[in-house]
Amino acid sequence: MTLIGSAVHFKDGSTATIIGIHKNRPWFIDITNAAGSTLAVSTADVKIEGESFAQWLMHRGVPQDRDGWSMLVEACSPAAPAPRPAATSARPPTTREEVPRYGIGSIKWCGGRNNQTGKENEYGFIEAAGGDLFFHRSMVVSPWDELRPEVRVLYRHTTRRNDKKAAEEVRVLDGIEDHELVAYVRAGGDAESLPLEQRLLALFAACEDEALRTEALTRLAKTGSTETLSRLAEQMTAALTPDVQAVLLDKLDTQTLLRAEAVALRSILPCHKHLEALIELTTLTGYEAEALATIKKSDISRDREKNALAVFWKKFPPESTNAPLLPFAPKHVKM
Repeated sequence: MTLIGSAVHFKDGSTATIIGIHKNRPWFIDITNAAGSTLAVSTADVKIEGESFAQWLMHRGVPQDRDGWSMLVEACSPAAPAPRPAATSARPPTTREEVPRYGIGSIKWCGGRNNQTGKENEYGFIEAAGGDLFFHRSMVVSPWDELRPEVRVLYRHTTRRNDKKAAEEVRVLDGIEDHELVAYVRAGGDAESLPLEQRLLALFAACEDEALRTEALTRLAKTGSTETLSRLAEQMTAALTPDVQAVLLDKLDTQTLLRAEAVALRSILPCHKHLEALIELTTLTGYEAEALATIKKSDISRDREKNALAVFWKKFPPESTNAPLLPFAPKHVKM
């Protein structure tokens, strides 16, 4: 089970050959195209042997998570590294040392008067998923007086001289534009010519911090095109377990989730969550096919899906004998 040497196909009809796999950057592969250029691309952008990457994994019994990616890396690791063509275009960095680790957290406290010295404190702590992180005023990019308790900040992981975890490049998250965010965290490596949405996708795929990944998802979901959000959904399906997908999508507000462009994201919601989102619509116009597909795969033996269906039918009973949803409606609704 090796990807190296496999042919990949892009949506524009072009083909390329896989020559490498990114150990520390899940769901990115190196390819060489007909022009001899070497590029790093997301697995969500290509088909392998005529299948999406998620299907390719499933048919080979490979988990669609980081453990599965580690299995692929091991299977693709040669006994001795083969020479690779020189890169002719910018591509994302591939090692942990080259990829700075960033995260998002909230200010726990900072500044204030030190009763022992009588001076103003010039340090503080960020509340983050892995534990509190120390930061010094010299490590802050934003104005110091903007750092107040519970303010969300973007930061870069570092260590202090005693090897304890700390934060640097601390910036207030509110007000950071999408192009600034991907620039700060080096999303997409040095490939600044990549479209912004593609760099946000790269950020989502590569980051290990859950809060930062959620931020990338939220920004993409709010403004992304149908094609970009389809690629995002493919990436989530390939890289994350259904439970993790559901947790991430649950953090999106209903208005964002119900964007017409976000149909691919809604398609990977659990059935009861998908129905609950559709129930928030004022009309099913434009969403009929989606509602029908969701109802078809619902399981009324599951209480959450049964309850969601009951509310759905109460709000959207079939309006005519020709309504596509009519055959699937319960008897009391058809009457």
